[in-house]
Amino acid sequence: MIECSFIPIKKSQYTTDEEVRDGLYSSSVYAFEEFGVSKWVFCAYLKVDHKKYFDEGMSSKQLIDSCLDFLNYVPEPARKTKKSQKPKYGKIQPLVSKITGEYDIKYKDDRVIVQFITDDRQNPFLWGEGEKI
Repeated sequence: MIECSFIPIKKSQYTTDEEVRDGLYSSSVYAFEEFGVSKWVFCAYLKVDHKKYFDEGMSSKQLIDSCLDFLNYVPEPARKTKKSQKPKYGKIQPLVSKITGEYDIKYKDDRVIVQFITDDRQNPFLWGEGEKI
């Protein structure tokens, strides 16, 4: 598991509002099963030292999978509760391109531009909400 986090972003580059969140729901339409029903796509900047891990011989897929393990991790609650805990951003998984079969990611400087799939339609840590189709 690699520790990583999202880089906070403003809702728009043109706003003077100082509020930031960790990502933005995509308004595009995607061709995968359950899109718009129980799964939605969000875009974000992932903060991880990818150059260091690539120098160690880690592949791009291994890096993203390890980050997802960290982001989806839910610690055991201190005491028993009836309600099950869920990850901060919902259960997230990578968006896989239908054309290349690779994860839909890009590397830029010290960040990774990602598109992830979540099962949480209205997450308070992301801008907007998932469109119901």
